[in-house]
Amino acid sequence: MYKIGELSKITKIPVKTLRFYDNEGILSPDKIDKYTGYRYYSASKIKDCYRILALKELGFTLEEIKIQFSISKNDLISKRSELSELKSKTEKRLANLHSLYSSLENNGDAFNVVIRKSDDMQVLYSRNVITDCKDIDALFSKLSELIPNEGLLHRKVIIDYNTEYDNGIFDIGVGIELHGEHKGFNTKKLSFGELSACLACSEESYQNALLFINKYIDENNYQIVGPVYKILYKDGTVEIKIPVFPLSHTELAPIRESVPSHFENDENAIGRWELIDTLACYEQFNIQKLKDRRGDKEIYFLPDGENFYQYTWTNGYLIYHNAGQITKNPYTIKEFDGAAFMLIEMRLFYGRYGGKPIIWVLKKISSKKYSANEIRIQDEIPVEFINDVNVIGKWKAFDIALKVDSYFSESERFLELDKLFWHSAEFLESGLLINEFKGQITKKLYTLDNFRWTNGCIMDINELVVSKYIIKQFKGEDYLFIEWKSGDYKFGGKVNCYYVFKRGE
Repeated sequence: MYKIGELSKITKIPVKTLRFYDNEGILSPDKIDKYTGYRYYSASKIKDCYRILALKELGFTLEEIKIQFSISKNDLISKRSELSELKSKTEKRLANLHSLYSSLENNGDAFNVVIRKSDDMQVLYSRNVITDCKDIDALFSKLSELIPNEGLLHRKVIIDYNTEYDNGIFDIGVGIELHGEHKGFNTKKLSFGELSACLACSEESYQNALLFINKYIDENNYQIVGPVYKILYKDGTVEIKIPVFPLSHTELAPIRESVPSHFENDENAIGRWELIDTLACYEQFNIQKLKDRRGDKEIYFLPDGENFYQYTWTNGYLIYHNAGQITKNPYTIKEFDGAAFMLIEMRLFYGRYGGKPIIWVLKKISSKKYSANEIRIQDEIPVEFINDVNVIGKWKAFDIALKVDSYFSESERFLELDKLFWHSAEFLESGLLINEFKGQITKKLYTLDNFRWTNGCIMDINELVVSKYIIKQFKGEDYLFIEWKSGDYKFGGKVNCYYVFKRGE
């Protein structure tokens, strides 16, 4: 048995604190001498002392420790979750503080972003496609002529519907706030969604503020789900509102949606389409700016739902399948002036983080009933085998590269090892190439032996695809670069990257 002073020396807990724990019923002595009042503790109380200290370190209050001193595994899991959330919030606050510091240092402006629910706004409204933003003042002047003078005291708003595909064309909405009834006017209720990122600034600092709020949205795991609203106040203050949706901080389990077991035809969908725009929401769709636009990505809806690259389809849905994920993406077809446009709710991209679909806008180029063999590229396979002793042996996938020449000047890896699909390549003297790939869902390795090689290239015999390879040396090590000719090449002629290998067993 140990006296209270001896227990204090062993555990480094002050005597005063041990007495307090006793009075609070947290740590009682095993024995109290009825004549002297001395407290005596058994050796087992040392373990209890350390548990108290550990629980305090984890953030448990003394009251929590008292109530559930024999803490359960579930309690610890709950506390771990609480601390993880606190850690995430603290990291987010530190990042926001850093951004605020950077904005002050670089621009002299302190930008403060808040995420909140915003009230709707009723406006006299006009939407236009213009080529010069200076025309916005003239648009406001036309609206002002329609309302009494007191309307000039109200807020004005500019709605930026532009997307990344807008080249020199500006899709702009303008509005003047209205109060009360205004029959006969072209009015619109502006709704900023469930949540919006809000920031107030001066007109002079608007561009910097816009960059700042977009960076904030990205760094704090939000998805933009609407246009940019620029609200103008009479004293020169500008308020920015951007509708947003919260995303998960980590990638969720692969999306594997059930798809129809039977194909249902849609004659209006069959043919060749080009991707001409991507939208954060349907409201950004504007036929005026899309009539003459051509896209840089083709999607074919083949008869009977035949597979095209990563896509199949059935009536009402484009089905996307890649890397073990399957999404069923609803589409609608609209016709304007004899041209057909398809709007598809693509669920994969932000969906991996619990977000909302983005809208693909496709324009129909041809209604021809193509076949897969008709539209895909098929390379000519070399017949003669030419040896290359430098490549013989086994190579382990190391990274991917967008360009070979600049790869070694990059400071960081492009892709982590565990995310690489291609695992290894073994070049045999016979011209046979044994490739190992990693399942995207199971993560198990599997082997394909339908590849051959000859000096300077490898050949996928089944797919009729020829990919060039090149060996480079860096710091005394050999690196093998092989063109990655996926579906983007077979159905579009694009080589997006190179796989990088190092020698290994």
